[in-house]
Amino acid sequence: MAFEILATNSVQRTFNEVFLKDPINHDQCRASNLIGINSGEERIVIKLTAFLTRKPDLSEEQFSAYWREKHAPLVLSLAPFTSLVRRYIQQRPAEGVSNQLPLVPYDGIAELWFDNLGDVLKLLGHELFLSVVAMDEENFLDRSRTAIFISQETAIF
Repeated sequence: MAFEILATNSVQRTFNEVFLKDPINHDQCRASNLIGINSGEERIVIKLTAFLTRKPDLSEEQFSAYWREKHAPLVLSLAPFTSLVRRYIQQRPAEGVSNQLPLVPYDGIAELWFDNLGDVLKLLGHELFLSVVAMDEENFLDRSRTAIFISQETAIF
C-alpha cells in the first residue's frame, strides 16, 4: 500500500519495508471508530514509543543531558513536530532500581502521542524530521539499536 503523505518514494518504500508488514486500513484508525475513557467521548491515542540506546562514548549523564537540553528543544522548534505531536515524554531509568530485576537494555524511552496514525506517518516522512532530527540523533544515539513500537492505547483502569 502506498502512503501519499510520505515525503519521497524512497522514504515511503523504506518505511513500508521496515515498519509496516500488513496494509493499514485507515478507517480503523479514526477516532469515531474507537471509544476513549474521557467522559464517554470517542477518541484515540496512537503512541510511538522509541527505545533508545546511547552512543558508547557517552556516559548516562551526558546522554540524558544532551537528550533533555539539546535534542528536546530542537524537536520542539520544528513546526511539523509541534503541530502533529500531542505529547512528548522522555523516560530515563529510575535511580536505585535493583540490578536483579529483568530490566530492558535501553538508556531511555521517548513516547510521542498522536491523534491518529496518519499524523505519525506524516511526521516520520517529513523532510525536516528526516534531516534535522535524524542528524541530531547521531550526536547521542546508537541508532542501530533503536527499537520503535507504534501502539493504540486502550485504557483499562
